[in-house]
Amino acid sequence: MGRDITLTRPKKRKSISSGLRTLFLYRGIKDKDGNEDFISDIDSEYLGTAKLPGYRQTSGDVVGITEAGEKDLIDGDIYKVRYYDILNLDSKMLKDYKRKSVKLEDGTDSYVYIYEPNKIFMEKDSRYMMLYRLLKISSAENFNFKKKIKKTAQGQTESYDIESLDELIDLINEDKAQLIFLDNPMGSYKKFGGNKKLKLPFDYGEYSELINPADDMGWDIIIVPSASGKYGKTITADKNDLIPVGLAPVNDSEADWEENTNGKKKPPVGNDKIILAPDGKYLDSDAKEIESFFKDLWQFKEIKWY
Repeated sequence: MGRDITLTRPKKRKSISSGLRTLFLYRGIKDKDGNEDFISDIDSEYLGTAKLPGYRQTSGDVVGITEAGEKDLIDGDIYKVRYYDILNLDSKMLKDYKRKSVKLEDGTDSYVYIYEPNKIFMEKDSRYMMLYRLLKISSAENFNFKKKIKKTAQGQTESYDIESLDELIDLINEDKAQLIFLDNPMGSYKKFGGNKKLKLPFDYGEYSELINPADDMGWDIIIVPSASGKYGKTITADKNDLIPVGLAPVNDSEADWEENTNGKKKPPVGNDKIILAPDGKYLDSDAKEIESFFKDLWQFKEIKWY
């Protein structure tokens, strides 16, 4: 783990847009003898791939990122990667990745980011993998979540900050964090940042004890229509089989909110809605109905499915 990796620079340099903070996820790295050196495999189902224009991703390539100036794609010589994923992430998220120094063939110092999945992706329950993925692409600029704790003796409540995604996933793994309250069941009416109440084609509620700092309330959730109406008002941990399958991201355009609210409201960045389905399974009709509902709501961006 402490050894430097020698990389050779490709003959043709392919630059990456300087406007993006690009992170390369190394998966299944092997040394010259075929021994896996750093990481176990991560199923691509939970990580989607963002392909770079003009660059064909092939097994056997090692991709790196240079320290300063133009960011280059580096072709590996000693270490070979069977396959990998590329994600565009905010620099604040890099704390989940381990930086490893490398030296280019011409002596230039560089580095690569290596994701170590021991804390997150070694979890067997796909619930936590999917939630991690959804939070990664959330429009929230940081992940300073809060957990509300009920103090039964004094009849009061208190909350504390959750400072990392690892801590958040650990929290979701607790029974209390899985408690869901459905305050707007299917067929009820609700506003979404506008003046008009809309009839809901799905159950709508929140993780009661997982606090979203965007509104200092429980994290909002939607249950796919085909499963709505089957759980009642409260879903306790032992009855909760719901897994995140999508996201309804808030429109974070300040210009749109300025125009549509006459300057009265700013975009509630991070107040995205997590879409849940039993055991992660939903119908095509579920996707179409949810997409149809949000299509004409300027307050939201396009629905994301996973």
